Amino acid sequence: MRDRKTLRSSAAIMTFGVSTVVAAHFAVGNASPAARESIATDRGRPLASVVHTSGTHGGAVGAGLLPLAVDGSEHPEQVPDNIAYRHFISTISEAADATPQQRDRRQVFLKRVGLSPEDNEAVLQSIVNLREQLTAIREQRAMLDRTASVTALQTLRLQESQLFDAARLRIISALTSEGRQQLDNYIQENVKRRIKIYGARTM
Repeated sequence: MRDRKTLRSSAAIMTFGVSTVVAAHFAVGNASPAARESIATDRGRPLASVVHTSGTHGGAVGAGLLPLAVDGSEHPEQVPDNIAYRHFISTISEAADATPQQRDRRQVFLKRVGLSPEDNEAVLQSIVNLREQLTAIREQRAMLDRTASVTALQTLRLQESQLFDAARLRIISALTSEGRQQLDNYIQENVKRRIKIYGARTM
């Protein structure tokens, strides 16, 4: 039986077309609100809920909205790297004023990756201030009303994607060769297997 504290963090990602929903499961204990929040929302409203689950990777989120396009538990190779990395990065990103408990929980999660202390610190240094930047975009999105243009929303989503892509590049660049391989192995074998993608696949 899965840990009762396992999280399902859901987000709308544009990779597979409009309204695609990505549900990722991370056993991060009592994760902070920052780690649990949806990566993307529709004008301030989450496209999918963040819920706790003690069951399997069943489709409690997304299944009633959209068809299952990719099941990472069965086909992790079909989950795009950028989606897996952004879920990982979102999970470990904490604000500068995070509590000691929140920081401790992040360290517990990072230990599962198996990085050396030096590489672990390099990862953390690579995402300094990232949570604040993501929060600023989320707040801007929340201020958009129903009359806001699609372009305005797409601009914020693009900015958000660029933040994640830049963070990923910083992390990869800062790691040792062994650290890069270890992290990629974790992404491929653990993170991707906890991701389900819902929606019509348009690629």
